[in-house]
Amino acid sequence: MDLAALLATALPIRTKRLAFTVLEAQGRHAVVRLEAFEDDGSLRDLKEQRVELLPEGLPEARARVLLDGWLRALPTMLAHVEDVALAMPSDFVFPEAAELDSAEAIVAELTSAGPRLRRWLDDRERDDLLHAVRSRVPQRAAAVSALVQPCFVGLSDDETEAVTGASRLGGLPDLPRGTPWPTSKRGEPLDFLGQVNLADVSDPRLPPRGVLSFFYALLGDEGRVLFFDAPVEPATAPPNLEPLAARALSLSKHWQLPPIESPYWPAVLEVAGYHEGYREAGDAFGELVSTSGLIFDPPRHQLLGYAYPLQSSPNVNVEAETAGLAPEQWGATVEFWRRAAEWQLLFQVDSEDDALLGDAGLVYFLIRPDDLAARRFDQAVAHLQCH
Repeated sequence: MDLAALLATALPIRTKRLAFTVLEAQGRHAVVRLEAFEDDGSLRDLKEQRVELLPEGLPEARARVLLDGWLRALPTMLAHVEDVALAMPSDFVFPEAAELDSAEAIVAELTSAGPRLRRWLDDRERDDLLHAVRSRVPQRAAAVSALVQPCFVGLSDDETEAVTGASRLGGLPDLPRGTPWPTSKRGEPLDFLGQVNLADVSDPRLPPRGVLSFFYALLGDEGRVLFFDAPVEPATAPPNLEPLAARALSLSKHWQLPPIESPYWPAVLEVAGYHEGYREAGDAFGELVSTSGLIFDPPRHQLLGYAYPLQSSPNVNVEAETAGLAPEQWGATVEFWRRAAEWQLLFQVDSEDDALLGDAGLVYFLIRPDDLAARRFDQAVAHLQCH
């Protein structure tokens, strides 16, 4: 089978925001290019990758079925991408679809985001990251592989119609009837930052259903997390509290390593000292993190995973604050790094153009793993960082 000639009859494929083409093909593999465009048609980004188009040992007849179904599905896949900044050429290539028995089944799976497709993407992203760890830091592969964890990246959009219980940022929360609006220690109503319907995500660290609601005092420095596994209804804002602009929130699963400025790396290296820990972490793991870390454009809304620092690590700040430590004690011992690394990001909310948090900042909600496992979401600690 002449793979290059077969592909040349169907490619390139261009949608409004993306274009996909094969630069060269040989054997089971090809070099593919993905171009991303701005709304005005100008080129935003260009990425090239060598990808596996066909599984090893696949008979020619099965290979033709796979390529037929994939090429028919490709225009729809390109047209439905929500965030072109995250898209990679390999995101649109699925040799795994060879497990399906017809081109029609392949088209249906790839164009409807079926359960197999979600499993393929999830497994692939995790495996690619673990492969990068093993190849780049083989001497510490076991310890670093243990840091690879899933997260859910949030994409926001104008909320045209509020759906009760839906994931959203800003606007008004949905609360069980009779639930009082959360207040600060001074009795002032907290600002509602957003809510996550846990039916939108699947992670063993979280309940399978219910709503998590996040509140914060934008003129103070305290927050609260509420969890409800009960019917909810739209709440009414307290007098004199102006809600933030309402935006719909969709969440997609990804895998990530911690940012280089975080306590996890000095803890792996067992290096004491704030500056020493970060310096040695950068030398040992900087290239891995910069080339394999999850990078996405602001606003950086995220559930679970690792906090994205605007200033110093939120883990370090929260550990120091709860332990009552002075700045000169930050990172002074390996034990400090380990304790700071135990804090789990629950949720981070970024500023939007029409919903600024402080000076265009991020609000983080961190929680201890034992509190997370016990569903003690009220024990989460809120932290604000600004530019």
